[in-house]
Amino acid sequence: MGHSGEDRERYAYLDLLATALTDHEKNLHNLINRLEKVSERLSLIAELGPKEQPTAEEKKTLREHETLETLLREARDILLE
Repeated sequence: MGHSGEDRERYAYLDLLATALTDHEKNLHNLINRLEKVSERLSLIAELGPKEQPTAEEKKTLREHETLETLLREARDILLE
């Protein structure tokens, strides 16, 4: 038994809707991951606070992460997407 034209249109719409929702979910997942990275980096910077000299471990941690300028650029890019 075949599907009527109306049924095919409904299935096509549901397929399009499922595809759009899947893409939206992937985009949200990517955005959440990026926001988590920005949050982690901001936390590291905030931990240093107004200390006069960071410890050797703090210096190493900072070298392993982007500079503040890069971090702020990434945050701006996230907001502009």
